[in-house]
Amino acid sequence: MEQLINVKRSSYHLPQEIITEILMRSPAKSLLRFKCVSKSWFSEISSPGFAKSHVKVSSKNKITSNYGLVFPTATVACRCSLDEEVQAQGIIPIDSDFHNWGCCNGWICFSKDRHTHPVLWNPSTRKVKGIRRSPAYLENRNSERERRLKLDIIYGFGYDEFTDDYKVIEIVDPGSKCTASIYNLRKNYWKILWDCPKSLDDYSFLVNGALHWKANHKHKLPRNFATSIFWINMSTETYGELGLPEHDHKHSITNMRTRIGVLRDCLCASFNYFYDRVDVWIMKEYGAEESWYKFVSVPHNLCNDKFTRLVFMQRLSTPPVWLFENGEILLVHELKMVCYNPRNNTFKRWFPSRDLRKSYWDNLDDRPECYVESLISLD
Repeated sequence: MEQLINVKRSSYHLPQEIITEILMRSPAKSLLRFKCVSKSWFSEISSPGFAKSHVKVSSKNKITSNYGLVFPTATVACRCSLDEEVQAQGIIPIDSDFHNWGCCNGWICFSKDRHTHPVLWNPSTRKVKGIRRSPAYLENRNSERERRLKLDIIYGFGYDEFTDDYKVIEIVDPGSKCTASIYNLRKNYWKILWDCPKSLDDYSFLVNGALHWKANHKHKLPRNFATSIFWINMSTETYGELGLPEHDHKHSITNMRTRIGVLRDCLCASFNYFYDRVDVWIMKEYGAEESWYKFVSVPHNLCNDKFTRLVFMQRLSTPPVWLFENGEILLVHELKMVCYNPRNNTFKRWFPSRDLRKSYWDNLDDRPECYVESLISLD
């Protein structure tokens, strides 16, 4: 409280635009406390315009103190700060059954499992908003023919900047035709878009106003082998495909795995060659397939046990999570969160250095993801 009083006193000698600039660069959890400083601060910090500007500043400048990390561990899903200076504050348990569908502007879309309705959650403000089921899901669920089948359901979450609305994509695959639907939070309704032409991976990534999934031809090729990147634009609600970079053809598709992700707001693709390395490619210019370039190759620190090594290499192929200013890359390596330094080819444990494994065979693909902390409200 004494610090807040001192800030209040010193603010009399600062122009308002300087005060606003300082507040824009402050962590969301600090801003919640700063509301107590004065009525003017409370009014400014509580305004929707300030919340939007705060997210834009944090995202553009990659202020690590304004970013969090959500990830699975051996027993619970947790979140922590990305700022090294406050890592000692530790982790906060979320839920033992936490399926992360994606993050956008401080909100995390998750569900208990693949067959429960999605929930939107803002860790900074602790606001929660449930999403009702789509008509496409209910139709397939209630169908006598489909009742005997296990529905394959995936979600995506993103922001439509043209309508200033948040949207949830649901893709239901009952084993026959695959249906894509979209939910508008502001209008509070579901709309069926079209039949999805591809089989998609669980996880989507928001880049350039569109959600992206790893995709392959339906019922063809190993599921781990991607043929393209499928995208759905959040504004136009249209879809299309992007080509992947050329992988190392010396490796069989049965001995590799492809994943996509985001690094510094750019689409990236990682090729995991089980007994060798992980190649990470970045699309420098969005939509230009010729702009793919190999960003880094991360060697596998192989274990002595052959069976354990096979499990690690096959299952752990999550894309890099974060690129720090010093060039180090935050990623999952042998069930640990580590920082990889490509300059000297070294790894170091990153706090919290917990075992991410739930079991050898379950949930090893649950993605850790960075999200920007925000005060944005969806009410």
